[in-house]
Amino acid sequence: MRVTAGVVDDEIAAQDRMGRAPDLTDYFAGFLDVRRTRTDGELNRKLSEALREVFVERRADLPGQDASAALRTAKNALSQRQRIDNAAVQEAVLVAAGDPQDDDLRRAFESTTTRKLRTAKLTGVEFEPDATMLRRPARKRIQTVEGVTIEYPTDLEGVRVRQQPNSAGGRTIVIETARVEDEGPVRDRTR
Repeated sequence: MRVTAGVVDDEIAAQDRMGRAPDLTDYFAGFLDVRRTRTDGELNRKLSEALREVFVERRADLPGQDASAALRTAKNALSQRQRIDNAAVQEAVLVAAGDPQDDDLRRAFESTTTRKLRTAKLTGVEFEPDATMLRRPARKRIQTVEGVTIEYPTDLEGVRVRQQPNSAGGRTIVIETARVEDEGPVRDRTR
């Protein structure tokens, strides 16, 4: 429980060792008059966002500097687990980061992961993986200096979306599609 200015907050964190986490036994729930406020789906969504933030922040330390590939690897590793807890997340992040051998780099990934989990209020939480949420391909966004933005699921990379260096020192981006779904002017968002 958290006490702020002498007043007990309504929210508490509870772990019932007699019930299967994260569910509470009826006795424990009745004794504390508590109920669960976040579903496994919400926890998985928060976890996905926290992982994305870790890999975006530590992009320069990733093999190939590919945050999308690292996110996909970590989410896939976590989707295979029976339960997700902080140790499992730390392990998945390190695997996705190429299992760095440099102790300073490992500590940097662990520190960033711990901070992002704390911000997402996932510290000390254990829950079941939601395979549909965790196996959903991450989305990748490319923004060019010309102001072109492309966003696509990472599982299309190398299949329908390819990037190749060109003779001018830039990149050529090729998108293959069966048909264009929507095309038209975009609302001006400048203020």
